[in-house]
Amino acid sequence: DEIGMEGGKDPFNRGSFPWYEIDGDILSFFRKLGDMRKHKSYVFGDAEFVPVSAADGVICYERKKSNEFNQSFSVVVLVNRGDDAVNYTLPPHMTDVSDVFSSEGTVLDSGIVRIPPRGFVILENVPVIKKEYRPGAKI
Repeated sequence: DEIGMEGGKDPFNRGSFPWYEIDGDILSFFRKLGDMRKHKSYVFGDAEFVPVSAADGVICYERKKSNEFNQSFSVVVLVNRGDDAVNYTLPPHMTDVSDVFSSEGTVLDSGIVRIPPRGFVILENVPVIKKEYRPGAKI
């Protein structure tokens, strides 16, 4: 769980909370996930879930949503279940991504992401905002 407690069978699953045995690394990890969900609520709240791929121990999915200006925002999640690092080629529409949270994953050139063994990468696909030129408009 969020602090590294083991479950166990009855009666061990009913023990008191171990206030002095909290795994700080695990707690920090879940806090960071919670903060990310809070600050990226525009894609984690009611955004569309889009499975991208699941092969060779790597799963990839996208949460995406468009706003009233027809800009598409998305977060891409990649998880490597394998014991070896994987270079994953992103789909063509995921061209302008930035690393939001990862277990030492790396975004390489040409739309390739390096995912560590038993690791993950969460990327934000940044929309390109284009201003429309109108003759006579103030710049």
